[in-house]
Order: sequence, then structure tokens, then C-alpha cells
Amino acid sequence: MKNILYLCLLLMSTTVSGQEPVVLVDINIPSRQESEVNEPGYMPWPLQGGGESFQASGLSFTFSGTYTDGWYKAGVQAPHYARLANDGLKTGDSTTLIISGLPDGIHTLLTFHNTFDNPENNSFSPMDIYLNGELVYDDLIQSNRVTSNAMATTAYFIFEVSGGESVSISIVPETSTDATQKIATLCGFE
Repeated sequence: MKNILYLCLLLMSTTVSGQEPVVLVDINIPSRQESEVNEPGYMPWPLQGGGESFQASGLSFTFSGTYTDGWYKAGVQAPHYARLANDGLKTGDSTTLIISGLPDGIHTLLTFHNTFDNPENNSFSPMDIYLNGELVYDDLIQSNRVTSNAMATTAYFIFEVSGGESVSISIVPETSTDATQKIATLCGFE
């Protein structure tokens, strides 16, 4: 019994450190007020249409490629308030998010992917996601018009950074399908 108590005290006194820095970003449609489309607790990044950057916690995030924004109005409003998942970036080509400034070590990234248009009139292609040029997710099926952020398609990455290198995440729609919308989306990340 004494050994168990000692072990418990030892474990309680051990500090567990998390990944630093922690950044939560909601990619937003710029034509709406931030209070309408931004997920509480996430930093807003309203898209401007190309080659833009965002800085937070000493990190730099930059998009390259061709993209536009989109949203599902009913999804961001009452009663759903799924603001993270129902607006963001969409591309019919390839778009890359470049992350710079990460400290050396192991890092994680969670990305959110949800399409915005009416599924009765549209079908949506799957998408591929590359981490530093290597295919990690092949034919990822994107959610559509979710009513809760927890229902959105996510992709999770674990990677190591050394020597101040940048990390690139590329999203590419699968074009060899019969889908009416051959797009890839990115709604936010953390």
C-alpha cells in the first residue's frame, strides 16, 4: 500500500508538457461579420483571395495556390452554430498551407474539411492531402453541411521539425471522379 501511495505521489508531481505553441485558427469568409462566422476560442483568418499570410504565437501561416472562400449560412447560424466547419477555403486546383517558425521537435496538426453547397444538386469529389510533398490522405471524403463541428471530416498529422524548416500541407481535389464539384476544402486547423 505504501508503494502504491508513493507511486501516485510521484506521478502527480511529474509535469507533463504539451506541444507549444498551441494555435487554433478558423478560416473565415471575409464578406460576413466575424461574430457571425468565427468559432469562439479560435483566431479568425478572413480570406482575401490569394497568397495571404497570418501570424500567431510567433508562427507564420501562408497560402499559395488558387482558392476562393465559401460558406453554408444555415450551418453557422442558430440553432447549429457550427462556425468552424461551415465556412472556409475551397479550391478546384491545389492549395498549400506553409507553416513557418515552429520550434524543433514533434508537432501535431488537425485540419477540418467540409463542403458547403447543397448535396441535392451537387456531388463532391474526395480530396488528397500531402505533408511536405508526401501523400498522407488519399481520397479523403469531405463532410457536407454538418450541423456540429464534431461531425466535420478531419485529418490528423504528426511530424517532426528540425533546423527551422517550414512545413507544407497541400490539399488537392480528386479530379478523376464523376462529382459535379471537384473541390478540396480547408475550414480551420489547430
